Amino acid sequence: MTIKTFYSNPLRVCTYIISDEQNNAAIIDCGALTDKEQLRITNYIDSQHLRLTHHLLTHGHVDHMYGALLIFNQYKVLPSVHQDDLTIFLHPQEQAASYGLPIPQQFLTQCITIHSDQIINIGSISLKTIHTPGHTAGSVCFYCEKENLIFSGDTLFMGSIGRTDLYGSQPQNMPSSLEKIKKLPKQTHVYPGHGFDTDIQSELIANPYL
Repeated sequence: MTIKTFYSNPLRVCTYIISDEQNNAAIIDCGALTDKEQLRITNYIDSQHLRLTHHLLTHGHVDHMYGALLIFNQYKVLPSVHQDDLTIFLHPQEQAASYGLPIPQQFLTQCITIHSDQIINIGSISLKTIHTPGHTAGSVCFYCEKENLIFSGDTLFMGSIGRTDLYGSQPQNMPSSLEKIKKLPKQTHVYPGHGFDTDIQSELIANPYL
């Protein structure tokens, strides 16, 4: 698997583009907001001749999906979001206003719903959807057992976890969600929704929330 990371919008969301040896590809959390950010992403997809088949959202917060309309317009790929996050997904303008972020003038109201334990295949890449409510009700992680890696969204960061004091958060469910991640092999590499990548073993040692 090839992984390309982009940092997008004022909250520095990690947008990942993953692809296999046959150029089948998916984008995870396209937070590209500005023309420059969006051009970097489309230039990469086009220059690498990638066949984009999925846009996977780790959750429905607006900073993780500023680029959803771009991806649909350019590649006809709808975002996939857990069904429990549909409420916040469908209100990006209100989200942006409440967080003091740029308010999108246009946004998708269509998406594909995904569910816990769903297997998503992108060519030879297989991702398992792990439902990890806490940061939002529909937060998910995408786990690739073959490659020993997980895209953790805003559930787990290097040295920290996602906030659980926001509208729609479920702080009571975060401990059980973290338990799911703690059970993964220690060598599992973690690609979070913000910040730097890490691994499970390092987080078990240094992350106070684990």
